[in-house]
Amino acid sequence: MEQKERIEIISRSPLFEGFSKEECTKAYEDLKPQTRKYSRNEIIVGEGERMNFIGIVVSGKVRGEKFHMEGDVHLVYMYEIGELFGLDTATTRTRIAPVTFLADKNSSVLTVNMDRIMGSSMQGKLALNMISMLADENIRKLYKIETISRRGLRDRIMTYLHIRQKKLGRDEFRIMMTQEQFAQYLCVNRSALTWELAKMKKDGIIDFHKDSFIIKK
Repeated sequence: MEQKERIEIISRSPLFEGFSKEECTKAYEDLKPQTRKYSRNEIIVGEGERMNFIGIVVSGKVRGEKFHMEGDVHLVYMYEIGELFGLDTATTRTRIAPVTFLADKNSSVLTVNMDRIMGSSMQGKLALNMISMLADENIRKLYKIETISRRGLRDRIMTYLHIRQKKLGRDEFRIMMTQEQFAQYLCVNRSALTWELAKMKKDGIIDFHKDSFIIKK
């Protein structure tokens, strides 16, 4: 990937929101971001490992997962193209990853070293944007808590779908997860989720095909 293309990518990232083209070029020179490619299901950073960079998804998708001793997998969040991951980890004192980050499919990630950010001549503007992004990350976590705190499975499904509906501003949308991943996100069994989704479709509450959903009621 050429320098011009990398600068174009970082200019679209929320980390560089409000930056002029000249400032993006200066930030690139300071930060020296690197492009890394990962195969499907390849681990980017494992839980418990030190993570001294933040990543911007250039292509593919990245997922954050929590593995439990019983063998269960909990999908914490799915990061799509243009989204940034690892900021909450890289800004802590220890920089120890609380989850495992993996490539959901063949993916390219632009990595930015946190120490270079803190030593950059653009540190002030970058820090303000990082505060905003950390606030957004906290809201995502609140949405997750709101979803899985619902007792009934149907309530969990509809809570998540309504949050997605409100975020995207339309009744028809994609959730960008397989049913297995959706079940992991909701902390339920996949077969139970499949059965409930089919029942909700029959009841005329929703319609869906793979990861595309329509809220009808």
